[in-house]
Amino acid sequence: MKQLCDFPFTGTRRSCATTASVVAALMAVAVAFPLEAACTVTAQMVSFGDYSPLAMSSTDGVGAIAVSCDESTTYTLSLSSGAGSQSERTLVGSGAALAYNLYTNAAHSEIWGDASGGTATVSGTGTAGSHPVYGRIRAGQNVTVGSYADAITVTLDY
Repeated sequence: MKQLCDFPFTGTRRSCATTASVVAALMAVAVAFPLEAACTVTAQMVSFGDYSPLAMSSTDGVGAIAVSCDESTTYTLSLSSGAGSQSERTLVGSGAALAYNLYTNAAHSEIWGDASGGTATVSGTGTAGSHPVYGRIRAGQNVTVGSYADAITVTLDY
């Protein structure tokens, strides 16, 4: 087998393949060893701050999901339902529950879920992307004082 453009330390060239054979050899390597993108996802939680059952308006919060890939990649982000359902998620604590939801937009008109039951997912393309997560606790829920939380699983498909 011929070595491709082998340059020994003596400064003389022993053999060098032609351009056509170099291209063929590189194509064979590319087919034999396909590389796949690698991506990571990190999430900044949605913090609502203090909630007052007497407030006349909803309590909103914003978090973010960051995606980082080693090459330009098309991906989709979906969110689990947590303690409730995707149509109405639940913050649990102090022996009570607060209804809330997560949205893909600041207008709170599109529920972020897994694309089932009328929910939406978020897609992106590139090596890095940051996607805001908009949260809303609806007004008028009479709950006891305490801390409330939910755990949401973020799924990155690429």
